[in-house]
Amino acid sequence: MLRLITIVLSLSLFLVSCKSLVDATPPNATIATTIEPSYVLPPGSTQTPNVTAVPTNTVSTSPTLNENQKEEYIFSQLDNNGGCDLPCWWGIIPGKALWSDVSTNFAGLGFRSSQIKGTSKFGMGGFALFSINTYSSVVYDVESNVIQSISITVDGALEPEKFQEAYFYYSPDEILKNYGQPSKILLDIPAYGYGDKVGYSFWMFYEHRGFLVVYSGATQRMEPLSICPSFVYDQSKSRIHLYVKSSNFNLSLDVLSNSGHTKAKSFEEATGKSVSEYYYDVESNPANICFTTPSNLWP
Repeated sequence: MLRLITIVLSLSLFLVSCKSLVDATPPNATIATTIEPSYVLPPGSTQTPNVTAVPTNTVSTSPTLNENQKEEYIFSQLDNNGGCDLPCWWGIIPGKALWSDVSTNFAGLGFRSSQIKGTSKFGMGGFALFSINTYSSVVYDVESNVIQSISITVDGALEPEKFQEAYFYYSPDEILKNYGQPSKILLDIPAYGYGDKVGYSFWMFYEHRGFLVVYSGATQRMEPLSICPSFVYDQSKSRIHLYVKSSNFNLSLDVLSNSGHTKAKSFEEATGKSVSEYYYDVESNPANICFTTPSNLWP
């Protein structure tokens, strides 16, 4: 119950902050959705560029998009992650992109940012998709004006099917298909839940690439517990945490995501199956993305 109250309070505060961003957008703003990037991926390329994919032209720091136009921009980036492979995110490459460039150009599109007091982190608001009741937060870790990591949290619990459609690129199904075998998988099933449901977190690490995606879901209390981290076979999934980082950043993905502060177990410990065996099963049949874990392993 305490967890539920905390979630509702957090969502209420988030909605208030998002409302202020909407009100700040002038109704007759000039449209400027096209920004020439400093580097462009070759046509048909599937490789992450080794250059800073950030805009170089000067844009106004006053919002240039109204709320509908901003949503169109966000949807266009979600379609293929802005045209680059993770850990690049929407053209921003950790370890190369400059915060001064990124913050200026996002401000020119109507996104607001501010430094988190006492840290080198900057939060950015304005990524909510009100048309599908999906709310997001983005935090950049900056060192000497260089973005070293980005943490993105997305919650679409109010309309999970629309959330899944918009964020399908980041689904477990697509991540496994596009990026191959994870370097590590963790599963966490905490003691608390609600009614006959218990929550879980499914962590897919790609340490060699520099990104991690965490999916939250719920399953029926039963023996064994059935876990289905999929947007194809379970339309209730509605929360994603994405972490991307520079290979030179001194904080690991475990530290960035606080995985060490959970009671998460390795995939092999939780299921008796190795990550490579699981990946082979999913490759053979995508429905095998769903699996079971003994309930007595969890508190």
